[in-house]
Amino acid sequence: MRPRYLIAVGPARPAIDAIKSRARKIMAGARLRSVLESDRLLVFADGRAPLAMGPEGILIGSAFMRGSASPPAAFSKADQDAIAAIGGEWLIRACWGGYMAILVDTPTSRVDILRAPLGDLGCYIGRSDKVLLCASDAPLLLAAGMPKPSLDPAALARQLAAAEIRRAETCLVGVRELAGGEKLTILDGKVTREALWSPWAFAARERQIPDAKEAV
Repeated sequence: MRPRYLIAVGPARPAIDAIKSRARKIMAGARLRSVLESDRLLVFADGRAPLAMGPEGILIGSAFMRGSASPPAAFSKADQDAIAAIGGEWLIRACWGGYMAILVDTPTSRVDILRAPLGDLGCYIGRSDKVLLCASDAPLLLAAGMPKPSLDPAALARQLAAAEIRRAETCLVGVRELAGGEKLTILDGKVTREALWSPWAFAARERQIPDAKEAV
């Protein structure tokens, strides 16, 4: 069963407290609990306890170290130091699975939200006033106070015409999706997206294995 989660990133404590007050009963009814909280950040999640990634980072969902079929009970001190040093890029290199990672840098108030490259744990983005919301599903965005979105006719037409093409847009106005392997960064009130993973890195000519037996 895929975990459900809600991430809220706001400009100051009052905005976060408003989201918490608005969503508390609904989150409790959905069996989500607060797993990370600060003056600018609030994270609800269900399922297994999140993995700690340094003093101010967590991983929701299932992550597996490369070469292993079992999820780690915890990241080692060396792994946590590496995560703190290079952030989401370390996870992309070292882990696979269906996860969402939330990394916080307190001195700069920077928040990074990373979706696993090939995991099936979704990430939908919306807003409630000045608070940025990320959630596993749209109902949780509404629970946090995002206005009920209307259908986007143009996006719906694009979806019907080319359903196989995955876009950041959804068919709901004001709701977008974070793609697998993308990182969302919130810093100084600005939101940026960065692709940390691409299949083309593995399809490059120098990475190809022409010998079938060697490839197996």
